[in-house]
Amino acid sequence: MPLQASLVVWRARALRYTSLYVLLAAALLGLRYATRQTYPHLRELRASVQDLQTQRDHLELEVQTLTTGPRVLEWATSHDMLPYAQASKTAGDIAPLPAPPALAPEAGPFEVHVRWK
Repeated sequence: MPLQASLVVWRARALRYTSLYVLLAAALLGLRYATRQTYPHLRELRASVQDLQTQRDHLELEVQTLTTGPRVLEWATSHDMLPYAQASKTAGDIAPLPAPPALAPEAGPFEVHVRWK
C-alpha cells in the first residue's frame, strides 16, 4: 500500500510541476508576443543614433576647418576688417567710476548674544 500512495503522490507532483512549467512557458510566450515590436524599434533607434553621431562628427570636422586662423583672417579681410596691428589707435583717459553712496551708520552698537542649550 505505501507504494500506491507514493505513486499517487509522485503522479500529483509531476502533474503540478508540468502544469507550472506550461503556465510559465505560456506567460513567457505572452510577454514576448506583447513586446514583439520592441526589438525592431530598438534596432531603428540604434541606427538613427549612429546616423546622428556620424552627422555630428562631420559637422564638428567642418566647424574645425572653417574656424582655422587663416580662414578667419581671410573672412575678416573680405569684410573690410583690419588687423589690430594696422588699425589706427587713439589714446584717451578713462573716467573713474563715481564713488558708491556712503552707508548710513547703524543705530546702536553691534551685540552678540550666545544662548547655550
